[in-house]
Amino acid sequence: MLDGFAYCKMIFDSKGHPTDFLYLEINSAFERLTGLKNVVGRKVSEVIPGIQESEPELIKTYARVAVTGIPERFDLHLTALDMWLTISVYSPKKGFFVAVFENITKQKKAEFEKEELIKQLKDALSKVKILSGLLPICASCKKIRDEKGHWNQLEYYFVRHADIAFSHGICPECLKKFYKSL
Repeated sequence: MLDGFAYCKMIFDSKGHPTDFLYLEINSAFERLTGLKNVVGRKVSEVIPGIQESEPELIKTYARVAVTGIPERFDLHLTALDMWLTISVYSPKKGFFVAVFENITKQKKAEFEKEELIKQLKDALSKVKILSGLLPICASCKKIRDEKGHWNQLEYYFVRHADIAFSHGICPECLKKFYKSL
């Protein structure tokens, strides 16, 4: 089996609240996918200390399935192991559950990276101003008429409409034309 498998017994306190679970059986994929060894016969709280605090919904979900017999499927970031799992859980008999899971950490990381890239692209696109259409320009002085009918220097128009900064210089042809002595 490629997926991890764990057959477990829920442990409840005197008031019937789920507190822990005991590993009864696992497969080799369980160890390969989680890196956890020698878990059979041990409580999850021993195998992953602090899991009740870091993943309270996991314990509640397993307990709900073990009590109701209604199977569930969910994705979970297992904080203590820094991994993402997609888990299917069902109950073969009251008080027990079977969890079958797949490690989806690579897919989740790729998903997060994709979302971050999309956000960065949206941010970049929001900063881009696009000039399009007909641009009225004076054939003599090269001023541009804006949407209010005012004539503006080419540089001023582009700075206002396209987030462009200009740096001035003189091309070789103009240099010869205006500064013949050089």
